[in-house]
Amino acid sequence: MHYALHDANLGDEESETFKMIGGPIQKKLKRSPLAARVVGARLRKQLKAIIWRRVEDHDFYQYLDDVRRCFAYCSLFPQGYKFERAELIDLWMAEGFIKSTGNVEQMEYIAQGYLDELVSYSYLQTRKYLDGTSESEWVTTHDLLHELATMVAGNDCTRVVGSEMKQFRPDVRHLFVMLNDPMEFTE
Repeated sequence: MHYALHDANLGDEESETFKMIGGPIQKKLKRSPLAARVVGARLRKQLKAIIWRRVEDHDFYQYLDDVRRCFAYCSLFPQGYKFERAELIDLWMAEGFIKSTGNVEQMEYIAQGYLDELVSYSYLQTRKYLDGTSESEWVTTHDLLHELATMVAGNDCTRVVGSEMKQFRPDVRHLFVMLNDPMEFTE
């Protein structure tokens, strides 16, 4: 786990915890230098024991698939759509994208990690907005990557905006409908 812990600002106890969790992860990589670099770089951005344990307990590729699913879900909404951070996490949890054997707080913590990872790779952007007297943090899909999210989602996600009614496949899993006038939607 050299790539994940190199130059990390950790105390001795914390460092030992990550090394202990990292051992089994390292074995899963079967001495592949490329896999070690990729996994190490991702885990380095997530120096949280709960995330590392999840990777240890599950297949790392499943972790990537979970993050991919969360990113793809964002394509469901129109380009420039602003989510409150907590709202997006709640949506991911409601859709079953966040898997955990623990409680809701643990699921929220894992979802925060996914969101932070997507932000760190610039797939999602965060913005702070002054909402009256309080400041809120909003999340949007990067304009250039919204199309990528749509491609990643494939046929799982479809959106209907305004009167642009279109045919969609019967196996669509997630449908977003945004109408200015509810009377536009017939049948």
